[in-house]
Amino acid sequence: MKFPIFNIDNPESLEGFELDHALARRTSVGDIPTRAAKAYGDRRALVDDRGELTYNQLETQANRFAHALTGVGVASREAVAVMAPNCKEYMVAYFGITKMGAAATLVNMLGGEHHVVYALKQTEPKVIVIHADLLPVLKTAAELIGFVEHVVVIGAAQDDIDAGFPGAQLHDFDEFVAQAERFAGDDVDVEAPLEIAIADRQIAQCLFSSGSTSDPKGIMTSHLTVYISGLSSATTLNIQRRQQQPVTTIALPVFHTAALNMIVIPFLQMGGRVHMLSGFDPEVFGRTVQESQTTHGMGLPIMLQAIHDYSVKNGDKLEHLEFLGYGMAPVPESLYRSLRARFPHADLVMASGMTEATPGTLCQWPGYDESKRFTWGTMTAHTEASIVDPTTNEHLPAGVDGELVLRGPAIMEGYLKPDNSVFAGGWLHSGDVGNIDADGAFSFTDRLKDIVKSGGENVSSVIVEQVVLDHPDVLEVAVIGVPDEDWGERVTAVVVPANGVPESAAAQSELRDSIMQYAREHLNSSHRPRDVWFVEQLPRTGSGKIQKNKIRAK
Repeated sequence: MKFPIFNIDNPESLEGFELDHALARRTSVGDIPTRAAKAYGDRRALVDDRGELTYNQLETQANRFAHALTGVGVASREAVAVMAPNCKEYMVAYFGITKMGAAATLVNMLGGEHHVVYALKQTEPKVIVIHADLLPVLKTAAELIGFVEHVVVIGAAQDDIDAGFPGAQLHDFDEFVAQAERFAGDDVDVEAPLEIAIADRQIAQCLFSSGSTSDPKGIMTSHLTVYISGLSSATTLNIQRRQQQPVTTIALPVFHTAALNMIVIPFLQMGGRVHMLSGFDPEVFGRTVQESQTTHGMGLPIMLQAIHDYSVKNGDKLEHLEFLGYGMAPVPESLYRSLRARFPHADLVMASGMTEATPGTLCQWPGYDESKRFTWGTMTAHTEASIVDPTTNEHLPAGVDGELVLRGPAIMEGYLKPDNSVFAGGWLHSGDVGNIDADGAFSFTDRLKDIVKSGGENVSSVIVEQVVLDHPDVLEVAVIGVPDEDWGERVTAVVVPANGVPESAAAQSELRDSIMQYAREHLNSSHRPRDVWFVEQLPRTGSGKIQKNKIRAK
C-alpha cells in the first residue's frame, strides 16, 4: 500500500473531522506563546524601555490582537504589515498576526521611503502596525497606499494621532488590543486562541531584503520553517529550558531574520527573557547586558565590542555571560583575543545564515576546534550544505572553492517575485563562495558579486579586508574592484581611519602609504590594494551589512 499524504490545500474550508484533525496537529508560529504561557506562566518574557510582558500577558495580548484583526476584516493568508523599532508591541503584533493565519509582513524601514512603499505595494496590507515616530514616512506616501484600511499606532495616545490617511481608520495600539471585543463581537472569547486550521507551509512571515543591489526582495517563510528553525537555533546556541532563566539583550532590528528567527523566537520557545533595545548605543547595550544579567550576548562584532568595553570600564567580568555569538562580519583578531581573555567563562562562537534559509544554517559550537575558528562552522541540525560550480551546478569535492548551496526545512517558500533559478538543481543558491573541508567546516571566500577580478586572478575582498583591518590606524574597511584598463579591476580599499579622516592631503598620503606598505608585507601581489580611499563611515543596511554597491556607485 501507499500511505496517504495529509496536506491542507485550503485551510479556511475545513470543518468537522477535517478541522479537528488539522487543529490537533497544527504547526503554527502563533502557538509559540500559547504553549510558552502554559509552561512558563508569569515569567517575564519581553522587556523594553516602556515596560515588560510576562508569558501569560504576551499570550493574552496576542490573542486579543488576533481577534481584533479578524474583526476588522483581515482574512487568513492576507498580509498585515509591521513597521516599528524593537519593542514588546512588535512581538504582540507578530504573534497576533500569525495566530489568525495572516502573514506578518515585516518592513525594513531603514531602506528609506522608496523601499517602504515598494514593500507595501507588493503585499497590499489592509492593516499596518506602525510606531508613532515612523508615521511621517507613511503619511508622505499615503496616496500611494490607498489599499490600507486601518493604521494601528504604537507609542501615541489616541488623541495625539492625527489624520492623514484618506479612507483609513487610525487606532492606538493599546486601545486596539484592549477593545478587541468591539471588533470581534461580545460573544467571542478574545483572550483564547482562534480555533482555525493553518497549513504547515502556509506563509507565516514575509521579510524584505535590504535592497542593497536592487529593489528589496520579499522572502516568504512558512509556519513549519519558522517553528523548526527556532528549535534548531535553540540547540545551536545552547538556549536551554531551565529554572535559571536564559536572558538575552537584543539591539539588532527584529525585522531582520537573525534577530527574529535566531534569537527572539528560540528564546521564547525555551522560556527565556528578551530585553529589546530600540537601537544600538554601545553604553546602553553594555549596561543592559550587565543589569539584565544577560546569559547570551549576541549580535554584530561591534556589539560584542560594546560588551567588552563596558566590562572593562566598570571592572565587572560579567560572570553571568555563558555565550557570546556573532555573525555578519569577522571579529578582528585583537577583539577575539580580548574577548577570550576577558570572558573565559563564555563560549565564543560565530554563526551565519541568510533570510532565504532562516538562520542559523552554519555555526561553530562550544569547544570548537580553535584552528577552525575562522570558518563559519558546520551545518546546523535543520540544514544540509554543499559546494557547487556556479556555472555548471556540479558538486565539488572537499576543499575546492565554489558556491555554497543549502537545502532542508529551513528554506523559504520563495520570493514574492518568483525566481526559479535560486532553486536550480534542487538546492537554494546562496551567492556565497568558499569551500567545505573534510570535517564539514565551511570557509567563506567572498560573495560571488564581490570577488575582484584583477590581472586574471579572482581576488577575495574578504581576505584583503582581514589584513587591512589589522593595521592599527584602520577602524573599518571595505574592499571593492574599480574598473582599470590594465588590471581589469583595481583592488581598492575604502577605509574608515581609527582617528578620523586626516585633514591635510599630506597626512592622508602618509596614512595611505602606511596602509599599502602593510598590505604589501602581508598579501601577495594580486591581492594587495592598488589604491586606498578614506571615508568617515561606510554605508550599511539595517542589519549592519556594508553596502558595497553604494560604495561602487561613488
